Amino acid sequence: MDGREKILASGLELFPAKGFHGTSLRDIVRLAGVSKGGFYHHFESKEELFAAVVERTLFAGNEQPAAEESPSARSAEKQIEELFFAPLRRARSYYAMVFDGQKGSEIVRKRISEIFHHHIETCSKLLRQGQEQGEVRDSIDCDLWSLQIVSTLEGCFLLHSVSPLENPEESLRRMFDNIWRVIRKVDI
Repeated sequence: MDGREKILASGLELFPAKGFHGTSLRDIVRLAGVSKGGFYHHFESKEELFAAVVERTLFAGNEQPAAEESPSARSAEKQIEELFFAPLRRARSYYAMVFDGQKGSEIVRKRISEIFHHHIETCSKLLRQGQEQGEVRDSIDCDLWSLQIVSTLEGCFLLHSVSPLENPEESLRRMFDNIWRVIRKVDI
């Protein structure tokens, strides 16, 4: 594992456990087994590392669908579901980490904003794909529903990060299923 990967691995372990503000650069370099100079060779700042950790947690595995299925073979519903549930499976404290990290760091806040906009665009694209495949009602506004889906699900994570829900996965699952009952192209 090269230095950058060691540093990323340290961030992936430390940020979810200790939060952005609770993790020091000293903690990161100690765990990674690199010097501060080695850290700065790969990352300009702790904020840049944090953004890379957020991206790795969020997008890991999303680049390649399983060999037996192409992205278009999976339903829009399953692809959107994966967009939200995969990070939760990879790091249970992912969303708390994200909300903690954006406090007081314009760099992190900007990157998280870019990620949320990416979610909205991806979700909208998948809803249009669902319409083309006859899975999603033709009458829905994909851009508006994409914003609705992202806002609802991310709002659940925000709520959980400030006032822990008894069962966040179940709450998220029920909200997701409720959304799909409305937009699915079947009579309800």
